[in-house]
This record gives sequence, structure tokens and C-alpha cells, in this order.
Amino acid sequence: QAKGLEQDTVILVGFWSWLKKVRTDSEYSKLYILRQILIACTRAKQNLYFIENENHDIFHKHDFIQEAVQEELTDQENISPEQWEIAAEYYRSHKKIKEEKSAWEFAADSWSKINYHRNAAKCWLKVDEELKAAICYEEGGDLDDAVNIFEKLKRYDRIAPILVAKDGEAAFDLCVDLFGKPIAKNEDYYSRLAHALDSLEKFEDAAETWKSCNKLENAANSFMDAKMFEPALNLWLHTKDFKKAAHCQIHLGKHREAAELFEKAGKLDKAAKQYETANDYEAALNLWVKLEEHSQAAKCLEHLLKYEKAAEYWEKASEYESQAKALEHAGQDRSAAQVWYKIEEWEQALRLWIKVEEWLQAGHCFKKMNMHKDAAEMYLKGGDTEGAIAEYEKIDDYKSLHQIYADAGDNVSALDVLIKGGDLQGAGEFCMKTGMYIEAEGIWSKLKNNEMLVEVYLKSKNFVKAIQLLHNSGKTSE
Repeated sequence: QAKGLEQDTVILVGFWSWLKKVRTDSEYSKLYILRQILIACTRAKQNLYFIENENHDIFHKHDFIQEAVQEELTDQENISPEQWEIAAEYYRSHKKIKEEKSAWEFAADSWSKINYHRNAAKCWLKVDEELKAAICYEEGGDLDDAVNIFEKLKRYDRIAPILVAKDGEAAFDLCVDLFGKPIAKNEDYYSRLAHALDSLEKFEDAAETWKSCNKLENAANSFMDAKMFEPALNLWLHTKDFKKAAHCQIHLGKHREAAELFEKAGKLDKAAKQYETANDYEAALNLWVKLEEHSQAAKCLEHLLKYEKAAEYWEKASEYESQAKALEHAGQDRSAAQVWYKIEEWEQALRLWIKVEEWLQAGHCFKKMNMHKDAAEMYLKGGDTEGAIAEYEKIDDYKSLHQIYADAGDNVSALDVLIKGGDLQGAGEFCMKTGMYIEAEGIWSKLKNNEMLVEVYLKSKNFVKAIQLLHNSGKTSE
């Protein structure tokens, strides 16, 4: 109930006896006891009296007060600004000046962190940090309080931007009139005023103000913010900032000029890109080659229709697909096919191998795609009979294998594949056609084809067997 009240004289009766009693009561925390002491002891403006029934060594035996403060301040990151203020009051009452100042500073920082700038300002004033207090007032929007302290400190450079912020339409010279005192228009003053104008997005006025204090780079930036690229360009050229001057030229649509400035600034990659935008691919190419940017160089060469040369740079860049395409554009189909094959683009390679009638290479592509019949046909077309046989064997194409062997005059192998393929009828007919009567006899016997057996015996002039077979078949008259 006494919190917030003050009297010239305060008498506390039995306070320390009560305090001694509650020290051991777990219901009361050290922080609670500390706050009771601070409230009690800070109510007196001039005189504070304690009336007790027994002696108490107040300032030595009650070391728990110090413990409570230390316990409260253990985890500084989680201490509230109010707790720092309580600690500061405690340190002040014990004339611990260093600790008190530190506590007020912590309190001020804590208030600032949660955007209670006015409270922070009051804490800074407790330790005579008037400039920091004024800045907090300014940040909290208490501009009149801020101006008053800045005026006291003669920090006119801080006052001018506040006046501009209070009246966004105030002109440059009006700041002096509003303040009503002579303000030294030094570099710092102009800089702060220019910053204020920038924050108000009065970029052209800010640029002129920056020029007044010879801050040409800042002036150029403000001109750029105002989309005034010509004056910005002139300032960047004056300060020899060729990179930013180049950016102005880009905004002005002058890409060749931008490229030249980037070259001066040593930004060759940016220069090359601007040359490309200006369609000067020769100039861009020279820079990309210098930078060993092979892909970019290849692109420039393609724009110049120099595809064969472009292919060389694509290869250097290990971009083989682009290399193959460039070779095609250059009419180098065989070379392009080789690259497609190298990167396992079988269909692309096949297309070109067929185009240039490289049948064996086309066969290899079909083989890679597991198209064995097509591969075999390409191998045959290219004269690789063994390659064709190997592919036909993979798919058990006995008919095609038979034709290959037959065309080659290898009747034994031709017969074998027919038998292997289960075509005994065809095998028998092939034997009859090629005069392989012994083999034919076995096949027709297996098929129990007496008619063909008779024909075999007749053609082999084995008339006895023919007559015997006809007799057994009941064809005596024949």
C-alpha cells in the first residue's frame, strides 16, 4: 500500500524483526523480501527510523539482500527492465555507484529491446547519458524531448533531420528558420539533412544536398534512386566508379558504352554480356576467350555462324550435346555422329550413321538399343557376316541364319540351324535341293515321309531300297 508514496520522515516499527521471521518461510522468495525492503527504505525523502525490540546488525547480518540481488541478476538475458531498475535502486541505496550505473545501463538496453524508448531514455538520464537519452526519445517519437536535449548539447546537426521529419514538405533552408538559431552548415549537418531527405524519398533534393557537402558518391546514389541516370552517370565518371557508371548506361539503354565501362572496371564477364546485348559478338567472344569461359565463347561463335569453331569450344566445356549439334550445323555429320555415340545418344548417332551410309556404325547403335534384328541387317549391309550371325543368334532367328549360311555355301551349317530351329520339313527340302541325300534320308525317316524317302532313293539311284519301300507301302505296281 505504501508503494508510490513518499514522506519527509518514515518510521518503520518491527520491520527487521518481521524480516528475520519470514526469511525461513518458503512462501516468501528472496526477490519478494528484497522488494519489500526497497519499497520500505525508499519512501523517506529525508529521515528513515527503525524501531525494534532487539538489536539488529542491519547492514552486515542480512546478507540475503545481496544474495537476492545476485540471484535475480544471474541470467542477464532473461532479466526484465523493471528488475534492472530495482537492482539499480538497491545499489544506489547502498552507494554502490559502479554497480548502480551498470544496472541503469542494462535497464535502458532492456527497454530499448522491447521498443520502450521513453523508459530507456529515462534510464539513460539516471546516469547522465543525455545524448543516448535524446536518441531514445527520437526513436520513440518523443521529438520535442529529443530536440530539447539536443539543443542543450548544441547538437544542431541532430535537430535538422528531426524538423524535416516532422514536416516532410519543409525545404532545406526552412530548417534553419524553424529552429530559429544559427546552425553551422558543416559537412555533418548537410549529411544528416541529406539522409533525412533520402528517407522521405525526396531523392533529387537529397542528391543536391549530398553535392553541397561534396559527398558525390552519395549524391550519385540518390540520383539513381530518383531515376535520374544522366546526372548519376556524370558523377560516377567523375569519381571513376566505372562499374556504377556502367549500370547507369544500362538504364539509359546504352549497352555498348556500358560494356566499355565494365571493361575499365575490370568486370570482363559483365562487359561481355553487355557486348552480347549490343549484338557485338566479336567483342564479347574476345572477352569470353580471355576469361576461358568456353561455353559463352561457343555461344558467340554460333551467333557468328562459326559452328565448327563453336564445336571446339563446346568440347573444351565438356558440353558434348551442344558440340554434336554445332557439328551438325557445320555439316560435319560423321563427327557429330561420333560425339552422339560417345555420350550414348544412340538414336541421334544412328540417324546420322544411316544418313552417311555408315552401316556398321548404325549396326552398333541398333545393338546398343537391343534391336538385334536391325543390327544384324546393318551388319550384313556393311559386310560383317559374323556380326550379323551373332545378332541373329541372340534372338534365335534360325531362318535368317539359314539364309546367311546358305548364301555363303555352308550347307552343313545352313542345315544345322534349320534342325536346331525345329524346321525338319524345311531341313529335308534343303537337303533335297542341295543333294544331301544321306541327311535327307534321316530327316524323312524321322518324319515318316515315305514318299520323300522314295524320291531320295531314286535320286541317289538306290533302286532296291526304293522298290522295297514301295512294296512295303503296298504300291507294287509303282
